[in-house]
Amino acid sequence: MKKLVYRLLSLGLSLVSGMVAGAVFKGMWKLIAREEEAPQATDPQRSWKEILPAAALQGAVFATVKAAVERGAMHGGRKLAGSGRDG
Repeated sequence: MKKLVYRLLSLGLSLVSGMVAGAVFKGMWKLIAREEEAPQATDPQRSWKEILPAAALQGAVFATVKAAVERGAMHGGRKLAGSGRDG
């Protein structure tokens, strides 16, 4: 039962973190590039110089949000279980 609850919670956190990361990336892209949408990798009108920085930024944002959510979940789980150190 605990495994099922953990998996469901993990799935929910993954979905939420993906939505948060998408929103953060979109906002950052608007500020940095002054464009509404980031270039798509398959857009023939865009150059490599436009596509690769957008992809790198998106990857960095998603990885950072994922790490923050996983770290927060780990700390929250420890607090709920009443074990482990803070830090």
